[in-house]
Amino acid sequence: MENRYFDGFYSFIENFGNGNGQLLRKAEYYNMFGKEVNGDWKFLDQAKLTHTDGVPEGRSDYAGGISPDHSDHFYMSSGGYEKTINPGTVMVKAKGKIPRVDLKALEKTLVNSPKSSQ
Repeated sequence: MENRYFDGFYSFIENFGNGNGQLLRKAEYYNMFGKEVNGDWKFLDQAKLTHTDGVPEGRSDYAGGISPDHSDHFYMSSGGYEKTINPGTVMVKAKGKIPRVDLKALEKTLVNSPKSSQ
């Protein structure tokens, strides 16, 4: 078991069927916040695109960035003959809205949940 604070998200899109790469796969991410130890909300406004080379006969049309349809969304996609962007590109998006969450109520549900087997 690790004893450390959260240090980031990781997300990916995969296509194991090399024969259908003409189809676009796309995911969008938005309004992402975390709460710091001191209680302040932290808006997650940056993302870095990376990729793996996959199999030799695989496709290389992957993309990501700020959504052309929503300036406050990140997106990533693969297939569909998208223009490939440089891996390592850091993207910054528009600010989101601080969530209205009753964390005390959420904490109660966690306290009352079944214990982990670890």
